[in-house]
Amino acid sequence: GKSKEILKKIANLEFFRSDAECPDFVKICPSNCHKGRETLLGIEHFQVDHFSVAQKNGKVGATVNKFLKEESERRSVFNKEMKQSGSITNGAIEVFSESVAQSLQNQLNADYDMYIKSFGYSIRKHSEQIDKYISNLNCISNGRYDVELAFLIDIYSDFKRLFLTSNNKTKLSDSNFIPLFDEVVSILENIDNKKVQYLILCFNNPLQSKVKVLALCTNNIRKQLEKQHIPVYHYVGESKILK
Repeated sequence: GKSKEILKKIANLEFFRSDAECPDFVKICPSNCHKGRETLLGIEHFQVDHFSVAQKNGKVGATVNKFLKEESERRSVFNKEMKQSGSITNGAIEVFSESVAQSLQNQLNADYDMYIKSFGYSIRKHSEQIDKYISNLNCISNGRYDVELAFLIDIYSDFKRLFLTSNNKTKLSDSNFIPLFDEVVSILENIDNKKVQYLILCFNNPLQSKVKVLALCTNNIRKQLEKQHIPVYHYVGESKILK
């Protein structure tokens, strides 16, 4: 389907650039028709962090990269301790305990409203640069190629304690499932679909190795989600009820 077609596009060869101008990646895509022009596909990559914190200057500060770096360091220490002694040492127990404690703290700090704020902030920040991305792509193209733009968004979140209701059925979400919320879809619908043609959403849980990838065109997003049988959920939780 269309999702596979988009993913196939971003898997094309990287276009060589002598500088590091944005967008982050540029792919050269073959024409779909016999005599059509090839396409330069610019891909701007950024993150949305469920574990973000609000900053005094109004910005949203991501924390997941710091956690992933520290988690990698703890894992390295744990493996080294186990390899050297062949048994579970006090050092291994200590870093394991730190890992569990930090993971639990992240879950406690994770907030739906901050997740939506982080999503909106990231989209607005990069949408403000769209004309610059397109201008740089047109300079590279110099009239030789068609030009398209995609947003590649890594979404880090942890919503495994939710009850999900769809088609009059309710179930507890599993640890690998990250739901797509109505407010997120509304934010994505605000992206100018005449300038950004594609969205590649990579749903990650920082404590899980699995990644769920969803590729969409930016026009009529809800219809595409319906065709791909992706439910859109309305969030009803403590932060909404207490408002």
